[in-house]
Amino acid sequence: MKQREEVSSMRKSQVGTGSRSEKIRTYNYKDSRCSDHRTKNNFNLFEVLDGELEEAIQSMITLDQQEQLQDLADSLK
Repeated sequence: MKQREEVSSMRKSQVGTGSRSEKIRTYNYKDSRCSDHRTKNNFNLFEVLDGELEEAIQSMITLDQQEQLQDLADSLK
């Protein structure tokens, strides 16, 4: 029972509520733009839809590395 509650709690924290404030990406067809709200970058919508994701993936890798460096710096304080 305790394990089930822990798994349920973990799942809820990962899924989120789906509210508008938790959005990750916006696809704007009018401006041919895909906006990633985590990295605050814009990409060409049609390239993203065609599967050309290297630029978007690299921006996420950069963001992840920055967060890891910040966590390391915080842990050394």
